[in-house]
Amino acid sequence: MADMNAVEWHYDDPKRQEVVPFIPPTTRKLLDIGCGKGAFGEHLKSLCDIEVHGFEINPVAAAEAAKRLDQVFHGDLERNPDLIPFQAYDCITLLDVLEHLQDPWSLLRQTSKWLQPNGIVVASLPNVRHYPVLKDLLFQKSFRYGNIGVLDRTHLRFFTKVSVEELFIDCGFHVDSLTGINGEPFPWKWGLLNKLSGGALEDTRYLQFVVVGRPAQLAAM
Repeated sequence: MADMNAVEWHYDDPKRQEVVPFIPPTTRKLLDIGCGKGAFGEHLKSLCDIEVHGFEINPVAAAEAAKRLDQVFHGDLERNPDLIPFQAYDCITLLDVLEHLQDPWSLLRQTSKWLQPNGIVVASLPNVRHYPVLKDLLFQKSFRYGNIGVLDRTHLRFFTKVSVEELFIDCGFHVDSLTGINGEPFPWKWGLLNKLSGGALEDTRYLQFVVVGRPAQLAAM
C-alpha cells in the first residue's frame, strides 16, 4: 500500500452520497477499507440501522474515524491482512482505495474470506480514460501527476471500465454491476467526436466507476 503516513493528508472527507445507492438495504454490518476520517460510514449510520467498521492506514485519520464508527482498525492491510476478522461482513467497501495499492489483486482476493456467505464488495475506482486525461494526453502530450484526481501522485495503479471488470473476474468475483459515477457533459467538440465514433467515448464521461461484486462460487449457487 502506498505509504500514506509519508505524505501530507490532503484528502477531504466526503460522505460519498453517490455510492450509497449501491449498498444493499439489507446490510447490517459493513467494513469500509480506507475509511479516512469516517464520514462515509457516519453518513450510512445516519440513514439506517447499520454497524460500520473502518480500516485506515493513516493514524491521524484513523483516530478521527474511531469517534464516528463502531470500530476502527489501523495498520497496513497489505502487509497484515490478519487484522480483519474472517466471515464477518455483509458488505465491504473500497472507495478509491485499490489504485493506491502495490497489489490490489491480492487484497481483493482476501476480501472473500471477510464476507458473510451472501456478502458483496462495493468498490469505486478512478477512470484513467476520463476525457480531460485523454485530452491532455492526446493534444497536449501531457500525463502530469497532481495532488488529487485521477492522476493523483499516490496512485500506483490505473484502471479503465474494462480493466475494472477484469480485476474483479481475475480475483474470483462475479460482477453484479459496473456503473459510471460523477459523470459530466462533454464539451461540444468531444461530444461530436463521441457521436462520430458511435459512442466509443461514452465511458470517458465518468470520473469513476462503481463495481458491485460477489465471490463467484457463491453467485453460482
